[in-house]
Amino acid sequence: QEQNFKVVGKIYKDIKQKLSIQGQIPYELSEDETCVLPTMDYAQAFDMVLGCCGPGVAKKEHKCSETCMHVVGSDDKAYERLLAFAKNNRVGSYLRAVVVNPLRADLPKIVVMYHPSCNGFDAEFI
Repeated sequence: QEQNFKVVGKIYKDIKQKLSIQGQIPYELSEDETCVLPTMDYAQAFDMVLGCCGPGVAKKEHKCSETCMHVVGSDDKAYERLLAFAKNNRVGSYLRAVVVNPLRADLPKIVVMYHPSCNGFDAEFI
């Protein structure tokens, strides 16, 4: 998560330089959750299964994580790992987005992160 903010900071630094903007710019950090269809999806470019919000399927044992994803791999145990991941992780029914909103019209809003959530507000990063 912290690395995302560093990357966004570099993007804004480059944009400010191109627009000849000096000094600090005030900004707001916005976050929102919206309802989505709860599905696991495979991202072939990354060889990952996405869509889960964290380990533990039952509410009392679940805790959301912004890094819940699974690299499938191509060895002979990949299918078993995939089934175990699906069985042991909750599929998110919300999508949480965090956006940097500079308080200046000529600077773009940038999404810092987005990830599945169950809207349980039980993660450490909330």
